[in-house]
Amino acid sequence: MSDEKQCSSYERCDFEDGLCSVIQDQSLRLGWTRRNGMTGPSPPFYDHNGDMLAHFLSLGPNVDSPSSLRSRVLLPTNNQHACQITFYHFVSQANGKLTAGIQTTCGGPVRHLWQNTAGLQHQWERNIIKIQSSQRFQVVFQGQMISTLERDEVIAIDDISFSSGCLPANDENLPCQEASNTEETLCHPDASLCRFNSTDGGLKLCQACGFEFDMCNWVAEASAGQSSWVRTKTREIPILESTPQQDQSSDDEGYCIWVGAMHASTLDHLNSRAYLNSSVCHCLGKSCHLQFYYSMENSVLRVGLYHNKEEEIFWTYSTSTHRKWVKADVLIPEGLKTFKIVFEGTILNQEGFIGLDQLWVYACSWVPSRKPCSADEFTCANGQCVVQELVCDSQKDCPDGSDEGPATCSNPLRCGFESGFCGWEPFLTEDSHWEFVEGSTRVDHHLPDAEDTTSRHHGSFLYLGVHQSPAVAKLGSPVLTKSRTASTPCQLQFWHRLSQHSRLSVFTRTAWDGDLQKQGELIGVSEPQWRQAKMDLFVRTGESTLPFQLILEAAVVSSNATVALDDISISQECEISYKTLPATSIESKAGFVPHEDAGSLLSSKGCAFTSDCLDGADGVSCVSECDFEANSCGWFEATSDGFDWTWSSRSNLSANFEHQAPLQDHTHNTSEGHFMFILKNSNSLLQIAKLQSPTFSQTGPGCTLSFWFYNHGLSVGAAELQLHMEKSNDSTVLWRVLYNQGKQWFQAVIHLGRLTQPFHLAFHKVSLGFYNGVSAIDDVRFENCMLPPPSESCKGADHFWCLYSKTCIKKLQLCDLVDDCGDYTDEIDCEPELQCNFEKGICNWEQDAEDDFDWTRNQGPTPTLNTGPMKDNTLGTARGHYLYIESSEPQVFQHTAALLSPVLNATDAEGCTFRFYYHMFGKHIYRLAIYKRVWNNTKGQLLWETFGDQGNIWIRKHLPISSQQPFQISVVASVGDGFTGDIAIDDLSFMDCTLYPGNLPVDLPAPPETSVPVTLPPHNCTDNEFVCRSNGQCVASIQKCDFRYDCSDKSDESYCAMEVCSFENGSLCKWYQPISGNLIQDSNTFRWGVGNGTSIHHGEENHRPSVDHTT
Repeated sequence: MSDEKQCSSYERCDFEDGLCSVIQDQSLRLGWTRRNGMTGPSPPFYDHNGDMLAHFLSLGPNVDSPSSLRSRVLLPTNNQHACQITFYHFVSQANGKLTAGIQTTCGGPVRHLWQNTAGLQHQWERNIIKIQSSQRFQVVFQGQMISTLERDEVIAIDDISFSSGCLPANDENLPCQEASNTEETLCHPDASLCRFNSTDGGLKLCQACGFEFDMCNWVAEASAGQSSWVRTKTREIPILESTPQQDQSSDDEGYCIWVGAMHASTLDHLNSRAYLNSSVCHCLGKSCHLQFYYSMENSVLRVGLYHNKEEEIFWTYSTSTHRKWVKADVLIPEGLKTFKIVFEGTILNQEGFIGLDQLWVYACSWVPSRKPCSADEFTCANGQCVVQELVCDSQKDCPDGSDEGPATCSNPLRCGFESGFCGWEPFLTEDSHWEFVEGSTRVDHHLPDAEDTTSRHHGSFLYLGVHQSPAVAKLGSPVLTKSRTASTPCQLQFWHRLSQHSRLSVFTRTAWDGDLQKQGELIGVSEPQWRQAKMDLFVRTGESTLPFQLILEAAVVSSNATVALDDISISQECEISYKTLPATSIESKAGFVPHEDAGSLLSSKGCAFTSDCLDGADGVSCVSECDFEANSCGWFEATSDGFDWTWSSRSNLSANFEHQAPLQDHTHNTSEGHFMFILKNSNSLLQIAKLQSPTFSQTGPGCTLSFWFYNHGLSVGAAELQLHMEKSNDSTVLWRVLYNQGKQWFQAVIHLGRLTQPFHLAFHKVSLGFYNGVSAIDDVRFENCMLPPPSESCKGADHFWCLYSKTCIKKLQLCDLVDDCGDYTDEIDCEPELQCNFEKGICNWEQDAEDDFDWTRNQGPTPTLNTGPMKDNTLGTARGHYLYIESSEPQVFQHTAALLSPVLNATDAEGCTFRFYYHMFGKHIYRLAIYKRVWNNTKGQLLWETFGDQGNIWIRKHLPISSQQPFQISVVASVGDGFTGDIAIDDLSFMDCTLYPGNLPVDLPAPPETSVPVTLPPHNCTDNEFVCRSNGQCVASIQKCDFRYDCSDKSDESYCAMEVCSFENGSLCKWYQPISGNLIQDSNTFRWGVGNGTSIHHGEENHRPSVDHTT
């Protein structure tokens, strides 16, 4: 608890003694309940420290309207002391929503800073919010249970603390609206703000409505065309080019009101009108205001007032907002005291839409003068405010153009290509290059007419349009570095126009020959037009202070494809570096998830085979199945040296390059189907093609990767798939093809297993100056790669509930050296003496001294190609260790290697379990067997065996064991009839077994029985004669066992081998093999055995007949 001793300056509330001074409302509003784990019928049944008696606040399932919890009013923050809020929250079901934000004006909009939608369920989670505000503010928590009837669905919050930078103000209420420094008017909502006819719902109209929980008593009415306003999440709006991807508060999961062409019943009704109505409003102050945010495209928005049955339109707008939310503050005519507000939306075409958010009707007795622009707004020369993000974006948003003037936009990292490349450098290639184009010049019929290029028809831009496809052109920035004072990522902005069959990728690198880090990718569309792109640039871990270079790579894959580029700028968080890049990179690590239009996810996340990007963008870059029809799914060429993996189809290639691609793809078996293939368009001595995947965060234990490959040609060369773990320079080869496979597609299946750290994959191919062939990849698929989902509880005694991930796994998976939970809680409190992963030797196991040769400890692939594993099972990489048998010389067929476990105690009635992973891959794989022995000098009882090639995968096996005596396990592998017979084992563990402190006893042979002399009848036979047992008749000894009866009682043949033996039923007919004193060596050298054709195992085909002679 030493970390809590220095917290006396922090305002904290753990709800043990009430609501504390940091909470404004000392009487809880409807919905919130102060309780502990013992007093509630539903979870949580303890606080975040696991104390059932500790108190917290909870919100039950019967509250279907939002309930707020407010802090006291806090002073504006400053740079010296940051305001940071820490709290714990608990949500039992996905139907519960909890948000946190700040409010700066009474009844004003809540700026959302956090919400719970991405969290886990049924566990306490710690959250930290950092606040920056130039105004006084309150912290507002809002919770609501959405459409739930379940009794145990609940939201809870506990242990709210405010850092020393959160300074309390003396005011009890926030100001009515943003006021000047000399005047401040407080808002009294019940007396002087506004009133509506509906007493309960009317107050919702007085508050800012962000539509997060409901319609706030605004009513949507459909016209005859059935167009209607709809409350929806912004990310769920049908994707249009101009649709914003977040609500006004920049919340990916936020709500807004929306109407669009998709909500019109037929195209004939596109011009129908949709209405959004308030109830009757009474303005009691000197003036009333309507404030709202809007975003629109190809539509008309009108705001009207109804007064005395008359309608007055007092605001109209019909211009595109370019995916931005724009703020409007409209003064309602003075003297108008009673009115209704109506929003009227008209959609003009199929691409049209209107979005509304943060509607607010307010009034104060003080009439403000013209309000100064806020900190996140730019003040135009005429005093108008525009959003700061629109400044210096190469498009005039101020009527006077001051947001794009030289005084505002004097950025050395901005280039409009009016007088050259401005420090950017085109990469020289043999086949393609950038061209300067005047906007008023038609250089190609595929470029737009001058009037279609927006404001670029009087300036220059860069253009790539070749008639010999495919082609690639690159543009490199000056060497950059991130500013030491920057707290946010650098942002790249540019305008682009991409036609169909074109692509524009953005990379960074920190060394001239270092790996490229992909920041984003844009794909061409069938109806191109100029669009702006913004990308936040994220650097790799540990490289934030290194200089770097931006690389823009344009690619066209058909003869009529084009790429145009203009107005590149880099934000002030980056600056030109006076250092050059080093020749080589300090470390190669992937670290991003590219998004099509904005930024990246950090490498600590990566793709987890779930939708991580809330706007769905990672559906392109994190797909578990990719047929390459729409795009490259985030896979990209990482070296780009003229010998590159390229996305295309056969039909899109020119005649000069189509011989380098397959005739058809694998997915559809057509020339129009897409794939990734090797394109060679330049020659040098050493060229490397590297097709790199997005970064994946982790995989589940059963994860497998499959893909189809094409490798044909006399000089096509080898290819391999490599695994690269983040924070490591090592690579692991997972798959390799060495030579011409013919003109067809082949499938490869690879077991990835449990990978606990972020990683990426890469297909490598090397050209040593001469390449003639076809190499391609298609239909990449990941299966069973997700960890089990969280569960409320586990059913049955044979399951284990993981402590943090809350997933259910079988108890057989506990302490098996594999992280099945995803939080390692299934691998704690284990007995290390009962486990061995061979990372530090062979533990307390030992090599059997009585076998033919020993197991070998190894990491990486075995020395022989096409047999043995390439990686271990524990780590899943070439750095991990395992045991294997080397089947090459001097070993011969059926030589065995045995590994002995420690001695274990006799089991109880339920027995115990032996678990292990084995790998049996190769043409000459023979046999792996598990024995249990209770005597030190015996082979023991066979528990399990398997024969033959099982594939290039690690296979898990568990064996139940029951023994009334102390015992030992023996793992025995036998060599097959050839050198590709390497067998491997890893991750051996026992469950419910205990160690025996002694050794196994020796099985002594039974003492020889005392022979009873045979009583012979009276006879006169010599020592060279045999005495017949019944009558004493004498026959020559040579006549004994000669298959002829010489004694009348046939006793001379009674103890002899049978004359005829078919060896049926396993009988040797009294034939036997002499046993010499050197038993072990003789038993492994050409021993006879009884068998039949059905018992032949893989590897024995060349040593036994398949049928007998008898039957």
